[in-house]
Order: sequence, then C-alpha cells, then structure tokens
Amino acid sequence: MTSSGDVRGRGSQSRASAPVRQIPLSPLVADAAVNLHLGNQLLRRRQALGLTQQQVGQAIGVGFQQIHKYESGLSRIAPERLWALASALDVPVTYFFDGLHVRR
Repeated sequence: MTSSGDVRGRGSQSRASAPVRQIPLSPLVADAAVNLHLGNQLLRRRQALGLTQQQVGQAIGVGFQQIHKYESGLSRIAPERLWALASALDVPVTYFFDGLHVRR
C-alpha cells in the first residue's frame, strides 16, 4: 500500500489505453466459421429427416465418427463429400451455404 492508500504494486501505474484496432478475420478463423456453418446445416437436415449419423455415414461411405466431426466443425467437408451429402440428404449443394456470411 502506498502512502496515499493505493493498493497497486510497483510498476502498475495507470496508463492511457491505446485505441482499439479492428483486426481483419484471419483465413483460419474464417475457414473454421465456414466449417461450423456447413456442419450445422448438415446436422439440421439430418435431424429433419430423422436420420442417424450412422445412416448418413453409410450413405456416403464414411463412419458415423466422420459425420460427427463434420457436424461439429472439427473436419472440413471436401467438395466431393459435400456433393455426396447433398445427394444423400436430397438437397442442392447450395443448401449448405444458405445463410453463410463470412467476411475475409
């Protein structure tokens, strides 16, 4: 404690805060946002059809674990897989991008 009753330690004097800079979205963050959006769309459609991850996986030739990774945004959906998913879920490929707004 200083003589003025201040409990700050040495070197922790107040400093004027610097103006906050706007940092553009990095490509990795943007890619993660896209992966998450595609996965959410996959989950939404699968549940609307009453299908399990196992059933969707079998329809496109992958395991239920991979479908889980797609739905949670942990894995990127390759274009050929996205095409297969659209076919299996009876939606156009563009369905997965509906509502996606990511600025780079």
